[in-house]
Amino acid sequence: MKREKEIILGAIVFIGISVLVAGATWLSENYWGPAGGYKIYASFESVMGLKKG
Repeated sequence: MKREKEIILGAIVFIGISVLVAGATWLSENYWGPAGGYKIYASFESVMGLKKG
């Protein structure tokens, strides 16, 4: 019984953290942008060994 509660609690905490991270990312992209916020950029110079250019 204790093990089941630990698993459920862990899942709830994980989901909570995921929602917080997703919410912060969404807010920063939509509202905080120019006002000292941050945006996440991903850039790939090469894909599967093929160089760009």
